[in-house]
Amino acid sequence: MLVDAANARTPAESENRFDRLRARAMRSVEFTDAAYVGAQVLRDSSTLSPPEAAFVFHELFELRVEEYEDADPDYQAAIQEVARYAAAPPPSDDAPPNPAFPRGMAELEELGNAMESRFHRVRGEVSLADLWLRSASVANTLVASGELSLILDKNAPDDDVCDTPNPTIVAAICERIAALGAAETSRETLAKYKAYCSAVSTADPASGVAAVRALRGIGIVSFSESLGLLTHVLGGLFLSEIACDRVCKYLESELVALAPIAARENDALSTVRAKAEVEVFTRRLHERTDVLMAMCLRRFGEHEAATLQMTRPEEFERLSNEMSVGAWDVRAE
Repeated sequence: MLVDAANARTPAESENRFDRLRARAMRSVEFTDAAYVGAQVLRDSSTLSPPEAAFVFHELFELRVEEYEDADPDYQAAIQEVARYAAAPPPSDDAPPNPAFPRGMAELEELGNAMESRFHRVRGEVSLADLWLRSASVANTLVASGELSLILDKNAPDDDVCDTPNPTIVAAICERIAALGAAETSRETLAKYKAYCSAVSTADPASGVAAVRALRGIGIVSFSESLGLLTHVLGGLFLSEIACDRVCKYLESELVALAPIAARENDALSTVRAKAEVEVFTRRLHERTDVLMAMCLRRFGEHEAATLQMTRPEEFERLSNEMSVGAWDVRAE
């Protein structure tokens, strides 16, 4: 259920899935503990980030907070004292507030933080428990950060992307690609390429792919030539997929954290390890982006290109980077 919430593509969908987890965990302490361990396992396996796990832990505590409050005599006494201060009428309209009231509220907050600390400590999260005692504001910031990335920061890239080609747009892009292929000089090629880019910049991915497929089908462009065109027309969608992909976000954040350590000019063990981890995370990031590109290609029926992307990514990159449509190697007169 946590993985489903994490992988949701919109905030509403993620919140709905997380609410189902809350409802399940609320049934009993055993269910709460099961959800807590689940979050720990997913955090340990890097499926959840530490802030996201802290958010889940905090939400699980909130499910049982009334039980903690009811069983804590100090908290109950503090509530009674605050209630007495709040109910007492001021001696006059212009009298200053009773200073005992904010002190009582601060005491309640401190006791609440202590209860949350105990909740995490008995479940093995000692560092988090200490943080709630040492600096509750930092703990709350950590929780808020986790909620943002797990629930709120969702931006599905394809909400407004239509999978049905627009015939008018397809015809316009076909015309620009055919003109590019017919160019005889590099200067003419450059002008035709700019016109092609202008047409693609306002086109939807489905229409762009349909245009490339149509020209490939009648032999105006080869399969190899189509790879660069497909990469171009799907570029915006591809970058959007990367931007909102949880795996890419995690790998990129790890690389950012490791960069200053790996950049040190020494042979310290920490530097050597950081450099090795940078290589691992960079490779994993490239592998993940290959998967996302293949998903974009398969979405629009380009299965041969997607298979090449997954089985021979270096060859796919080489072919897609070649400017083979047009006369790029002919000098302008």
